[in-house]
Amino acid sequence: MPYASESLRFNDNVSLGNFPVGIALNNWGAQGCHPTVAFGLGTNSTLLKTLKRSSKNLSNTWGLFWGRNGGTTSFQLGGSIVFGGYGGDLTIQLQSGLSVRVPNDQLVVPNVIIDRPTGALVVNGSAPDLVINSIQGVNANDLPQLGRQFLTAAYLMVNMDANQCTLWSANPTSDQNLVAVDTSDQEVTEYCGTGQSSPNNSGSDPSSTATGSSASSRTRLIAGAAAGSIGGVL
Repeated sequence: MPYASESLRFNDNVSLGNFPVGIALNNWGAQGCHPTVAFGLGTNSTLLKTLKRSSKNLSNTWGLFWGRNGGTTSFQLGGSIVFGGYGGDLTIQLQSGLSVRVPNDQLVVPNVIIDRPTGALVVNGSAPDLVINSIQGVNANDLPQLGRQFLTAAYLMVNMDANQCTLWSANPTSDQNLVAVDTSDQEVTEYCGTGQSSPNNSGSDPSSTATGSSASSRTRLIAGAAAGSIGGVL
């Protein structure tokens, strides 16, 4: 295979100049694509070693997602290759059977700092942060914890009265569907009684009736506000 020197550009901030690549002179038998150049990704890969030696990667690691070869455009999806890490989503499955998938864009995020003179947020997309720690090396004895990244894909409800917490797989949306729950952790579907008390003394005490009706309405509002507060925090 003949070789030539070429400039490899990975993104707007990372490139390698005068890098050797293999030139395809004939069909390599690849179905659905027509290769033009080649570079190795084995244990002795020049590309991986160059990226690590130039401090562009922390390790000789690469991740590949082929994409989807569908019959129509709606079933097709472009693939990707990542050098120095991986670009896939993270799926966490609990013993209860709940499976939560955290998208990659919540795990690798731009570096954000606060500009002291102005207080503005400054985003540096060329130096992304990986917000998960590998449980090895200096972190080998750490206790794994589920933090805010987990809660980008899961919804948590804590009922202090019932001493229970509930987890669902989240449905990221701006729509609201607030549900009130009672002290036994049951959903509340009716807030006010259907019966009407008599306003005179021959029936029940009018003051008691008014107080009861007010309390029922107040309970509904408080429950709704509590549900809204939880949704806002998460």
